[in-house]
Amino acid sequence: RYTLGPLIAQSSRSAVYKANCNTSGQDVALKVSRLPDEFDWALISGRMSQQETVAHRAICRSIAFKPTEPMSLVSIWEFATGPDIKNFFGSRKVSIPELLKIFIEIAEGLQSAHDCGVIHGDLSPTNVILQNGAPKICGFSPLRQRYHSQQTAMAGTATS
Repeated sequence: RYTLGPLIAQSSRSAVYKANCNTSGQDVALKVSRLPDEFDWALISGRMSQQETVAHRAICRSIAFKPTEPMSLVSIWEFATGPDIKNFFGSRKVSIPELLKIFIEIAEGLQSAHDCGVIHGDLSPTNVILQNGAPKICGFSPLRQRYHSQQTAMAGTATS
């Protein structure tokens, strides 16, 4: 269904490839994530379904997801092109109004995700792409969402 292209990003738990949808011709980001030894597929599936409800111009849209063998999750995402904000800000001077516009868009995108029950869990300058000057937040992971949800629950627990 997808033709795999070049590797565009990699971490210790995942790899992201540029791919092309054979039916629509649309470029997408195809992310292969290694699942932990113990995982709750219902929880991960629920998190990915939540991600699909996020509709904001500053969020890379989740298109599809599927578990694969051995112990992997393949997720398909909107493909964003352009520099990440680390390289963008490192290569030129940016005016205060332009900087504020970009960061307000990022904050609004994150608020939209949070309103849908989705957290990023690893927001960094390399996870925000400036596509035609507008930010697109990439790099969401249901695996980090699970970890951070557990940590938030523990941090919010009152002790006597």
